[in-house]
Order: sequence, then structure tokens, then C-alpha cells
Amino acid sequence: MRRQRLLAFGSILVLTTLPVLLRRLRRNMMRYDRLMISEAEILKKLRKVCLGLADAEETISFGHPTFRVRGGKIFAVLETYKGELGICVNVGKLMQGMFLDDPRFFRTPYIGKHGWVTLRVYAERLNWKEIHELVTGSYRLVAPKSGGKRNSSSRLRTPGIPE
Repeated sequence: MRRQRLLAFGSILVLTTLPVLLRRLRRNMMRYDRLMISEAEILKKLRKVCLGLADAEETISFGHPTFRVRGGKIFAVLETYKGELGICVNVGKLMQGMFLDDPRFFRTPYIGKHGWVTLRVYAERLNWKEIHELVTGSYRLVAPKSGGKRNSSSRLRTPGIPE
């Protein structure tokens, strides 16, 4: 005789057998595990994006890998907050609300009031093109302005093209 378990989902009651429930759970976990990449792999990819920008350097701040303009301000952080791994970037106060409407983002603790948001790494599959754009935008907000004319392309290195 199979064990049966009564599960309540809201106001709907579903009767299912325990083996069926375990099979579904195992199948979903295997699917989720294939999508997840390790924190080390995420840091490796984030490092490649961040250090590809002119005068960028990596430091450790409050125990987290932090990327900043050499001798200047931070533009990206990989951190775990309340058990959730996230990539923190500055999007500016004006754009912050738009990002916060997306469930993948939340306001970065402590520095969110300055326009920072955190992308939840495991919310869904990471789009590294989007992350590159977020990091580059954050970098542009803190990178030193050049001389008289502002030319944003002069601060960015293009891989494979000598300066």
C-alpha cells in the first residue's frame, strides 16, 4: 500500500502519492542544478568583464570581491546577502526604480540609496551580455572624466585592439 500525503496549495487540496512527489522534486532539482554555475565560475566571468575596462582593479572589501577604477570608486561587487549571491552595480538614482520593477533585482543594502541594485544570480539563467552592459554603465558613472571633452569610448578598452 502506497503512502499518501495531502498537500495544501493555497485553498486547493491535492492528493498525491509520496513517490510521485519525490520523482517530480528530483526531476526539477536536476533541471535547476544544470542551470546553476558555481560562485567561482561567476567570479571568473565577472572578473573578465570588469578587468576589461580601462584602469579597473579588483580588491576585497568587507570580504567581497570588489571592482573599482584604480585608486577611485567601486563600480561592481559580487556578494552574498542573506544567503543569496548577487552582482551589485550602480545604475543611478533615476534608473533604479526601473530595475527594481524586475524581480531579478533588489535594492543593494546600505548603498542602495545611492542608486545601487543587486542582480540575483540564481533568479534565472544569467545573460552575460546584459551583465556586461550593467557593469559598463556602472563603470561610466564612476570613471574619471577626461580633460575638457567627455569621450566615453576613450575610457573603454576593446579587447584585441591596441590603444
